[in-house]
Amino acid sequence: MEEVDDETSFLAAASLSKSFSNLDTEQQLELYGLFKQGTCGDVDTSKPFFFDMVGVAKWDAWKVME
Repeated sequence: MEEVDDETSFLAAASLSKSFSNLDTEQQLELYGLFKQGTCGDVDTSKPFFFDMVGVAKWDAWKVME
């Protein structure tokens, strides 16, 4: 049996998640936060300006994963 490393498994799962079509916004943001935490680690950017509602939602979803 071939051994698969954690990074390969993570990237495969991230790719598969793009095919989910029936997720609500909250679920999409949770997946985004998990992806950013898994690929970039803790948030290292400042929070977007409040007029950027999508950017703020994504930043918040990432921040909660720390």
